[in-house]
Amino acid sequence: MCARLPRNRSIPAGREPYCPHQDFTMLVLSRKVGEKILIGDQIAVTVVRVAQGIVRLGVEAPKELPIVREEIKDRLKADSQDQAPAARS
Repeated sequence: MCARLPRNRSIPAGREPYCPHQDFTMLVLSRKVGEKILIGDQIAVTVVRVAQGIVRLGVEAPKELPIVREEIKDRLKADSQDQAPAARS
């Protein structure tokens, strides 16, 4: 949610408010096991299992589209910054 929006602003159920400071909004959906969410024409996200607070998702997408968990991307980015040679002065 945009930190610049007033906190008393009414937000429709299931939607984060539009933020003029970002290029996207978040759509919050409820799905049952076996149900899919379609993203464009080439990506489908399926709820595979829900158990003990863990949701298992399946992602169908073109092979050339990288699919990475956020924490892995963050770790790879941090590792690459740690390994980058120090700038010479």
